[in-house]
Amino acid sequence: MIQVPIPAGCSYNSKSTINRNEVHREYYKNEVIIFSNKLIKGSYQFEIDLLPRYTGKYTLNPAKIELMYFPTFNANNEIKKVNIR
Repeated sequence: MIQVPIPAGCSYNSKSTINRNEVHREYYKNEVIIFSNKLIKGSYQFEIDLLPRYTGKYTLNPAKIELMYFPTFNANNEIKKVNIR
């Protein structure tokens, strides 16, 4: 399960279809949750089509990944700054 936060100044442009590494996607107001059966060691890229609504500088929370039924195995990246023009 991958939890991807959405910047406060954006909304969804379209809710895209599932790619080959995904089983299901859930779109919420502040995040997208991507479900996958198995991700082997490596680098993956997931795309979310966003529409900028408000200009400004925003702080983006870290994305998190964890096992769905055993959440003690988890990881996240760092907090990032986002500029919307």
